[in-house]
Amino acid sequence: MSDPSDTARVARLWGRVADVYDTSVPFFSVLGRRLVEALEPAPGEHVLDIATGRGACLFPAARAVGDAGCAVGIDLSSEMVAATAIDISRRGVPNATVLTADAQHLAFAAGCFDVVTCSQVMNQFSDPGAAASELRRVMRPGARIGVLRDLGVESQWDFVAEVAAAFVDRLSAPPPPKRAVDVVGVLGDAGFADIDRTEETIELVFPDEQAWWDWHWTTGRGRTNVDPLPEDARREYRSAVFARMQPLRTTAGFPMELPIERVVARR
Repeated sequence: MSDPSDTARVARLWGRVADVYDTSVPFFSVLGRRLVEALEPAPGEHVLDIATGRGACLFPAARAVGDAGCAVGIDLSSEMVAATAIDISRRGVPNATVLTADAQHLAFAAGCFDVVTCSQVMNQFSDPGAAASELRRVMRPGARIGVLRDLGVESQWDFVAEVAAAFVDRLSAPPPPKRAVDVVGVLGDAGFADIDRTEETIELVFPDEQAWWDWHWTTGRGRTNVDPLPEDARREYRSAVFARMQPLRTTAGFPMELPIERVVARR
């Protein structure tokens, strides 16, 4: 069973960053494109994109399946959905659709989709196992699912967590517990087969401190650390991290290596 209060919290969390989502450095769009490439959607196929955000997976999937196929994105945040619907219209992508929906309670009939993309969201489900079972239900036999998530920043950036820990007692609400999700195990328990897990590393380069802040604000860790802070504490938090960032500075900016886990399976 999903927790309605948890679902509402996640929807509010991401709704507040819809306008600036993935605008500081290419991040979600890079992850989405790589996940779609790994799943190789074919012309005419139907794709479901979970937690679509601003369409990081949705748009490359729509291009891949062409006019004979379709790509449907769902998100808990009505603000994200509204912003992405405008993007769909502005870009002229008639085979893409976006809906406000909960992946743990889908309204689609069984066996609708050939491909499901699930980027940067599995650990946010209140019940990942139930979500995986629901996704499997709406997939056709032999359909592919791809789950992608980052595994946390490299150790050089551990100071961000150290700074955040120093501000825990100033949060307006206790941070939600961290969920360690074994994606391979979750998919296996839900009945998926041919499960393949790979890891790779992507590099982000923040041209300045503000670019990092804008990115941090739109990640799950950043929102958990920053959003519940009073404004004065938020400024202190930002200043403390900016000071600790300085030894990492290069001529290009502030580099960060981010390990990524990608799991692909079949129904």
